[in-house]
Amino acid sequence: MIVHRRTPVEAREAWEEALLGIPHAIAHTWGHCYAMHLSSGLPTYLYQFESGTVRVACPLAERRFRGQADIVTPYGFGGFAGTGDCPTFPARWAEFVAGEEYVCGYLGLNPVLRNDTYFDPRSVHTSNSVFTLDLRQPPERLFANLHANRKRQLREPLAPGTRIVWDNERLSAFFLEQYPVFVDRVSAAPVYRFSPATLSFLCALDGVFLVGAEVADRLEAVAVFGHTGYVADYLFGVALPEGRHHAARLLWCGAERLRSLGVPRLNLGGGARLNDGIAEFKRRFGAEEAPLLSVRQVYLPEAFARLCRSAGVEPDSTGYFPAYHAP
Repeated sequence: MIVHRRTPVEAREAWEEALLGIPHAIAHTWGHCYAMHLSSGLPTYLYQFESGTVRVACPLAERRFRGQADIVTPYGFGGFAGTGDCPTFPARWAEFVAGEEYVCGYLGLNPVLRNDTYFDPRSVHTSNSVFTLDLRQPPERLFANLHANRKRQLREPLAPGTRIVWDNERLSAFFLEQYPVFVDRVSAAPVYRFSPATLSFLCALDGVFLVGAEVADRLEAVAVFGHTGYVADYLFGVALPEGRHHAARLLWCGAERLRSLGVPRLNLGGGARLNDGIAEFKRRFGAEEAPLLSVRQVYLPEAFARLCRSAGVEPDSTGYFPAYHAP
């Protein structure tokens, strides 16, 4: 029997139960999606599919434009996650979205957990690349894979007065204070401008930890990681201008802790643009590079074209999608 189910973000226990046994990332969890809901205010739910022994889940948020709805995966590396291959799933998914009368969908895909049987390859777009570390390797192999400059950085002893900090409460307070200042300083895109409620809720989740660096008892930088038993994500890195040099050591400290927890893989994310300085910073950890993929689907072509015309934009799927939501 084929089952489609929606579990709203207001139903925490049902959401968490639905994910049991499905390999998933922090972005699939109720806590992460609820945190994002606190910023977006969008109706958010966990889509679930069952057919035989296969189960698929995907967090979704509904957006409306001129009275019609479309769907998007909440911020983070979420997308379709499932228990195994299901070549019939794309057809079943098409039935679901048709029944919901969605105009279109923008679905980010997790680079570690994605299953290519869950979507039509013609609907896939590549916008960037991401970097992942295989934490199942022995520590000496992980270190050997580092670029020469990164090895040198990590071998150097901490400067006098510098200390690594693991106090989540203290680090969370620093992160909440400095995050809005940091995103303003680097002119971050609107998608990264979260409410204090979102950031506070994220920092308090069981699957999230922070590691920071202080100099002379003054915090200068913090890194935030989220994890499940299947994969971890480097969520945020925030630093004072004078603390940027701590970034590599903090990321490495986070990777070592995740390895000790038995998490098999760490998704470092990518750069703001392909092969920019942020991407190069992550590449030097000896990480594997993979394409950052998204599924962009139009379910109601006539309605999609009409909404684009009403917004004064072309119905194009190569740029911001859907174009009628472009900031």
